[in-house]
Amino acid sequence: RKRRSLANPSVGLQEGRAGRRRIKYDEQWNLSFKELLDYRSGHGDCNVPQSQGKLGTWVNHQRTAYMAGSLVQGRIDRLNSIDFNWALREAAPKVPWETRFKELVRYKAKHGD
Repeated sequence: RKRRSLANPSVGLQEGRAGRRRIKYDEQWNLSFKELLDYRSGHGDCNVPQSQGKLGTWVNHQRTAYMAGSLVQGRIDRLNSIDFNWALREAAPKVPWETRFKELVRYKAKHGD
């Protein structure tokens, strides 16, 4: 057990609380991961709809944290190991502006509006 600082006795208490919160957060993450494994077994993928309650919210949070660069590598690795889909929406194909403008000109010539 850590000893509290004599200069500031609450420092040791704060560190202990933070450690307990981290453990509780890790346990909750592991429980949600196991729930995702169960979902995957039943559905064949990890694409939980956000409207699917706590699990849907948790899955969305993992994607958000990943995109923000704040998801730790160990969790990324675990999610990758079960073929977690990081981006549900495919990016629209990149079409040059000039191509779309030419399409618009042709449309206007054909339809006049």
